[in-house]
Amino acid sequence: MIENDSRLQNSAQWFHYAEADMRAAKLLRAAGEHPAACFHAQQAVERAFKGLLSIVGDVKKSHSISEMIHIVKDAGYDRGEIPPAGKLDRYYIATRYPDALPGSNAQDVFDIQDANDAIGVAEQTIKLLAEWSTNAGVQL
Repeated sequence: MIENDSRLQNSAQWFHYAEADMRAAKLLRAAGEHPAACFHAQQAVERAFKGLLSIVGDVKKSHSISEMIHIVKDAGYDRGEIPPAGKLDRYYIATRYPDALPGSNAQDVFDIQDANDAIGVAEQTIKLLAEWSTNAGVQL
């Protein structure tokens, strides 16, 4: 029972950090920092997945949302409802490193539409993962 309580508390912490990243993404979008907004939307979803996965004790040292979707489905959450969150993986490196986009810079590549799309997918995904976590006993 104590181990389960610890997992539920750990899950809640992951979701707390996911919420902070969503606030950051929205502030950065409003400031015109679209690549950074996309990155924080990706981070929010990554942390929400880790929140859900921490319930079953399967948090990997990975940053791939696509990989986490497969792990979540393997853990029994395959309900065909997960939004297309795997597409957020493209924002993890390309939005932060100047050499990730040779001949371009992230500010010229990622625009308001990318930020809006990333934040929209992130909000849908986090809502679903939070619901599943709450149903498992996590207090958010």
